[in-house]
Amino acid sequence: MAAKVEVTAEMKRTHFLTAIFGVFLLLILSAYLLISNFRLQRSLKNLSNEAKHNLESAGISQSQIRSDIKKSLEEKYRADIVSHQVMIKRLEREKQLDSKQEEGR
Repeated sequence: MAAKVEVTAEMKRTHFLTAIFGVFLLLILSAYLLISNFRLQRSLKNLSNEAKHNLESAGISQSQIRSDIKKSLEEKYRADIVSHQVMIKRLEREKQLDSKQEEGR
């Protein structure tokens, strides 16, 4: 038979205080996380505004940045096409050489 454990007033008080302490710790942790989140948002906003101000003071507009990015992507696309075509030609030559070697055997 299982022994019955008597729950005393002191045990109830200990459990109650432990629960209160746990809730208190959760509240402190939540407050810390909220404050940290607000500080991070503010610093990111300031950083973004600072970067925008630096670009504007340098005389660079967003439309100019977009056009530069678009131009870079177009150049990369053209370079990728050329690279792909060269790779296809190389593979075709290798196939031809392999077929010639097989015929010579």
